Order: sequence, then structure tokens, then C-alpha cells
Amino acid sequence: ECFILDQQLRMDQAVADAAEDGPAAVLADEAQGGMLGVARTIAKQIYYGTTNDAKGFQGLFTLTDTTHVTSAADTGANSSVYAVRFGNKDLTLVGGNNNGLTMAPDWRVQSINDASSNPYDAYINAIKGWIGLQFVNPHSVGRIKLLGTNTSKTMSDAFAYDLLALMPANWTPDLWIMNRRSLTQLRKARTSTSSPHLTAPLPTDIDGVPIMVTDAITNTESA
Repeated sequence: ECFILDQQLRMDQAVADAAEDGPAAVLADEAQGGMLGVARTIAKQIYYGTTNDAKGFQGLFTLTDTTHVTSAADTGANSSVYAVRFGNKDLTLVGGNNNGLTMAPDWRVQSINDASSNPYDAYINAIKGWIGLQFVNPHSVGRIKLLGTNTSKTMSDAFAYDLLALMPANWTPDLWIMNRRSLTQLRKARTSTSSPHLTAPLPTDIDGVPIMVTDAITNTESA
């Protein structure tokens, strides 16, 4: 099932027209910023689903099969790490009617009101589309949950291998996905305690599988 995404864009016409590089350049920057915002919104929805926005699709936080979840069992400011396989037979984003996100080719000028109800003319556009998360195979995703900051409760290769042990035999993810705190914890876990001054390099993979870092996974999870 897909859900509507509608990100409205507006730029004061007087400001855009007065720009040194002309209104087209300013509106292009506005569109780029709007698309980055949309990408962040979709990313949060992928992980937290209706907890992030009740009008959107379900996320991995609730969709991940409980048999494919291992826990660090920390309390407090917790986070998750996901191992994911992508594809039409596993996990993928889909666009309604086989379309992705679109914008009108031309910005229109429209009179709108500011926060104080004062009218002004603005260039108007929108980023729109129907977006869904297609979750076909329950073996597509594994999750390490309740990663915190206490001793033995932080991200490590040991937790990654504990998760892989819960997945089907010979199962390999396409990506490990984590936030910056978990990446830093993994780096510390790889630093030798006998030579702590020789800091391990910033991790880029776990057992040959690439790591993707995202800010969409928070450090404030409670389950």
C-alpha cells in the first residue's frame, strides 16, 4: 500500500527576483533543499513507520520479524542496527502507479499569507508522489535493538554475529545500517584494549558487507 507525500515549496517572489543569479537559481536551490527534506522524511518513515507519521506506511521498527531480533538489553537512550536485503523479493520502496516523486516543471506565482496573516506573492511548487515500503520476505531484515552506552551494551561485531545466527543459513545482508553513534561504538570495539592508542580505522563493513550510516535512526528508542 502506498501513501501520499506532498511537500509544499514556496519562495518569496520579491526575494527570488532580487537574487544576483536570478530567480531560476534560487528556485533550484529551494527545490534541492525540499528534496533533501523529503528524503529525510522517507528515511525516518522506513525505520519508524506510523510512529514517525501515522499517515504513512509501516516501518522496520514494527515489521521486522521478532525471530530475527537480538537485543543488547540496555536501558535509557537506545538505538538499533539493521541488516537488510533489498530487492523486489525482499525489501524495496515502491511508487504508486509506477511513478516516483515529481514536481511541476514551472513554478507558479500565488498570493499567500505569512505567519502574521500578511499577504505576499510567492513562487509555489510541490514535491508529490505515492510512496510505500514493500516488505515481501520476512527474512529480509534483522535487527539489533536496545543498543545503549553502558558496558557490554554498545554496538560490536559480536552483536552482529549474534544477529546473523538468527537468520536463515547462508543468509547475507546487502547492507548494515546504523547511526553515527553505533558506528563510533563499533570502532571502539575493534580497538585493541592492549594497544588503545592504536585506534581502529573507521569501520566501512562487517565481514565484507558495507555499512551505511544514517541520521534517521535515533538514540531515543525504548523498545
